Amino acid sequence: MKKTILLILLVSYWFDCRAQTVVTLDSALAYALKTHPQMRLSQQQIDQQRALKRGSLGLPNTELLVSGPAADRLVGGFLQAFDSPFAYVQQSRVARQNIQLAESGLSVNQALLTRDVRLAYLNLQFAQTNGQRLAYQDSIFNALSAAAQRRYQAGDADLLERVSAETRARETRNALAQAQADLQNAQRQLQLLTGLQEDNLMPAEPIVKSRVIPVAATRPDDSTTIRAAPTLRYYRQNIALNQQQLKLERSRIFPGLVFGYQNQGSPESTILPRFTFAITVPLAFWTVSSRIKAANLQVQIAHSQLAVVERNLGRDYQRAATDFQKFAESLNYYETAALQQAQTIISAATRSYNAGESSYFVYLQSLNQAFEINRTYLDTVRGYNQSVIELDYLGGQP
Repeated sequence: MKKTILLILLVSYWFDCRAQTVVTLDSALAYALKTHPQMRLSQQQIDQQRALKRGSLGLPNTELLVSGPAADRLVGGFLQAFDSPFAYVQQSRVARQNIQLAESGLSVNQALLTRDVRLAYLNLQFAQTNGQRLAYQDSIFNALSAAAQRRYQAGDADLLERVSAETRARETRNALAQAQADLQNAQRQLQLLTGLQEDNLMPAEPIVKSRVIPVAATRPDDSTTIRAAPTLRYYRQNIALNQQQLKLERSRIFPGLVFGYQNQGSPESTILPRFTFAITVPLAFWTVSSRIKAANLQVQIAHSQLAVVERNLGRDYQRAATDFQKFAESLNYYETAALQQAQTIISAATRSYNAGESSYFVYLQSLNQAFEINRTYLDTVRGYNQSVIELDYLGGQP
């Protein structure tokens, strides 16, 4: 018994007491949103659109003229063309819509990164707790294997019991090694998402059932709960941008203006200013018509893109809502009955085996049953929390 306790302490020390960096979910999220390259890229795209807006009222290049109306002198002048005033208004509005689209893109990427970090942190919690669970099992089966070996040498156990105990101990040891690899992978995934460079990241608390019920989970059959999803807001903004672009193309039908000055008159003329006024007419009407038609089709495409994304998000929402209900019902079973039963099975089976009232194989079967309950409970908690995270993301919740 003392050896078993020592094994438990040693394995727990290996999992929990190495040099660690404890990280909370809030700090991981804050660091990721601050340092992730995707956030910098999204902000740069916003800055780019703001810079472009300042040039949305730009004029065509001014034409500087030099001519010689007579052989004895040169005169200068200029010509400046202007688009239709309606076009300048629409260009400014298009630029504003581009800024809003870039800002919507930032919101989409923030929501995606938040979801990914929460999932990565959940996987780290699961890997840590699963490793501790297997470490506990490993200590028990190692003790059983050692006891079976002694019983076999004393002639109190047959070969089958010794080999069976040794095999079960090796299986658990192999699962424990895989759990350690899973833990290292979960740590690396969180590092890549957050930018944290510290080694051996560990969660601040073990995996537990999420105490927050998503708003979307309370209305599993109401697909309107996903209307606040950042992705849908982005595609709705894309429609607004393309509608404004269509108005811009239509405004190009109106004539533009030309203003200029060049005094080619003789010095003796009493009228010194020689101004030029003109209008520009889109004679190539087919070009303007084609651009309007293309812009109108782009609006239709934007509507179709929104419909596709809305359909896909609705499908994801239904799946996540179904998973949430399924895992919630399963957790209720484990929390009200199965977990207590598993603990009772372990205690009763251990007492019976130590008292010689049950065989090794009955004891092993009982342990396997109890450990399987604990394993499936842990998987269910992870599945439940994953569905919560997904519903929060789809419902536009932070």
